[in-house]
Amino acid sequence: MPGTVMLETEGEDLYFRWIDVRETDPETAGETIKGELERAIRRI
Repeated sequence: MPGTVMLETEGEDLYFRWIDVRETDPETAGETIKGELERAIRRI
Protein backbone atom coordinates (compact mmCIF):
# COMPACT_ATOMS: atom_id res chain seq x y z
CA MET A 1 0.00 0.00 0.00
CA PRO A 2 1.52 3.38 -0.96
CA GLY A 3 1.75 6.21 1.54
CA THR A 4 3.92 7.79 4.18
CA VAL A 5 3.66 7.07 7.90
CA MET A 6 5.27 9.20 10.57
CA LEU A 7 5.26 8.49 14.30
CA GLU A 8 5.73 11.25 16.82
CA THR A 9 5.74 11.23 20.60
CA GLU A 10 5.02 14.08 22.92
CA GLY A 11 5.25 13.12 26.57
CA GLU A 12 3.08 10.02 26.90
CA ASP A 13 1.11 10.81 23.72
CA LEU A 14 1.81 8.96 20.47
CA TYR A 15 0.77 10.54 17.16
CA PHE A 16 0.46 8.79 13.79
CA ARG A 17 0.70 10.93 10.68
CA TRP A 18 -0.43 9.00 7.62
CA ILE A 19 -0.26 10.66 4.22
CA ASP A 20 -2.23 8.81 1.57
CA VAL A 21 -3.89 10.71 -1.25
CA ARG A 22 -6.06 7.94 -2.71
CA GLU A 23 -9.16 9.46 -1.08
CA THR A 24 -10.16 13.13 -1.22
CA ASP A 25 -13.09 13.04 1.21
CA PRO A 26 -11.71 13.64 4.76
CA GLU A 27 -14.40 11.49 6.45
CA THR A 28 -13.82 8.51 4.17
CA ALA A 29 -10.04 8.90 4.32
CA GLY A 30 -10.13 8.98 8.12
CA GLU A 31 -12.17 5.78 8.30
CA THR A 32 -9.92 4.06 5.74
CA ILE A 33 -6.74 5.02 7.56
CA LYS A 34 -8.17 4.08 10.96
CA GLY A 35 -9.28 0.68 9.70
CA GLU A 36 -5.98 -0.10 7.98
CA LEU A 37 -3.97 1.04 11.00
CA GLU A 38 -6.06 -1.03 13.41
CA ARG A 39 -5.63 -4.13 11.23
CA ALA A 40 -1.85 -3.58 11.14
CA ILE A 41 -1.68 -3.18 14.92
CA ARG A 42 -3.71 -6.36 15.49
CA ARG A 43 -1.15 -8.33 13.42
CA ILE A 44 1.63 -7.14 15.72
